[in-house]
Amino acid sequence: MPSKVAKNRTDHTVNVVFKNNFETECVQYATSGQDINLARFDRKLFRIDNGIPILQSEYTHDASKLPPKEDGTVWIVPKIIATIYAGARNDFVYPATHPKDGALHEDGHTKYVCYLRRPATLVGLSS
Repeated sequence: MPSKVAKNRTDHTVNVVFKNNFETECVQYATSGQDINLARFDRKLFRIDNGIPILQSEYTHDASKLPPKEDGTVWIVPKIIATIYAGARNDFVYPATHPKDGALHEDGHTKYVCYLRRPATLVGLSS
């Protein structure tokens, strides 16, 4: 598995604590100050049952806010950005902040994560 460099485009420092050759290491990715904020609005799609609205968030693509593709580089971005661009950008990863992934939370903030993730993919679906 080839090694890559990670650069942080979130609005906060990302701390990754992991085991490396039986030793625990911590790598800090300081924020670049250039987080990705795309314009978002919620579209009401329809209602179910007694009028419960079903909404879908829509984001406006703005290429000027995205980092350029760089050979050997992955970009740490918010999960929603990695997810909405999953079909177009394979260089976007996000912090695995769920407690089941080993992340530590204190006072409502993520203190550290144990790894970074790519958005999920679906395999084995046949039509």
